[in-house]
Amino acid sequence: MSQEFIKKWDYERKESFSEKIREAIYPSSPIKPKIEYVNRLLEIQKSKLEQLYNRLHERDRRLFEYVVNYYLKHDLNRANVYANEIANIRRLAKVVMQSKLALEAIKLRLDTVKDMGDIVIAMIPATKIIKEVKSRLVNIMPEAENELTEIQNAITGILTEAGYTPTTQFTFETSTDEAERIMNEARMMAERKLKETFVELPSTNIEKERENLSVK
Repeated sequence: MSQEFIKKWDYERKESFSEKIREAIYPSSPIKPKIEYVNRLLEIQKSKLEQLYNRLHERDRRLFEYVVNYYLKHDLNRANVYANEIANIRRLAKVVMQSKLALEAIKLRLDTVKDMGDIVIAMIPATKIIKEVKSRLVNIMPEAENELTEIQNAITGILTEAGYTPTTQFTFETSTDEAERIMNEARMMAERKLKETFVELPSTNIEKERENLSVK
């Protein structure tokens, strides 16, 4: 981390008259507000993903009622149609929840280390995580692409201002490993969340019932 970056972190000093003139002509914004700006953008995206997850859950709940209704009527064809739609919704919900948890992990890391001034350590894997999240959401939540790109650019700008240059293979591999670890943790947490939130589909029972009816 460059000394210039450390000096900019909450650094207050008495400026000379010439320095004030230079700052007026060539203003340089401090780092901390930029970190807070990134955190605000992350919070907005988290909120949007949470809202989308809730909408998917509500649609899942309504479709599940159809599955049960048609199953009780022994209309297994229609029951399976709705069951398949529910399965698709839950795949989307898993991606949405994993993305939300991954962004939450980035924000928590920034909140934890920002007062120590060691932002670079948190931000290097963050760029890779956001890139991964963006690729997952592009077909589910297209409007998120530009917003996540804005976050990505803001983080890249902070890293550049901090004097970070990815010059070693070790740095690249370390940041990649950390990003993968965070995404895997988010995936496992998302799976647990879905099990807690969504009612298990009686798909096996439907297939068994279909077999029983065909035998009769």
